[in-house]
Amino acid sequence: MLRDMIIKLTCIATAFSIIGGPMAIYQAFAWSKMIHDRIPQQGIAEALDSTFSGDAPCQHCHKITLLKKQQADAPKNNHLPDKIEIISIAKIAPHMKKIAILGPHSKKLGFIFPSIPIPDSRVTQCPTPPPRDC
Repeated sequence: MLRDMIIKLTCIATAFSIIGGPMAIYQAFAWSKMIHDRIPQQGIAEALDSTFSGDAPCQHCHKITLLKKQQADAPKNNHLPDKIEIISIAKIAPHMKKIAILGPHSKKLGFIFPSIPIPDSRVTQCPTPPPRDC
């Protein structure tokens, strides 16, 4: 029960991280801080307008822009292997140790006898009724 919950939470956290969740949380933090800081000087309407227009970004917004640019400029490692890599893998593979993949351990359950009684011998004739008294 607890193990399943931990596995589910780990999967959710991983998916959240893959789709850019931490960056979205940081962006929401930056916007809320900008609005909080600007409302006393500018009022609500002008603070919202200046926050979301992008004309006057804060230091957090500059950092987010820099991080997004670094992510976009980073080389992607999702390339397909070229012919040379496939040949080198084919040369190395025969020298590698062989790994046996084993199935999961299972405990054999003892045979559970059915609750219906089964006769020991085969019945070939129908029983005859007992004689009647006259």
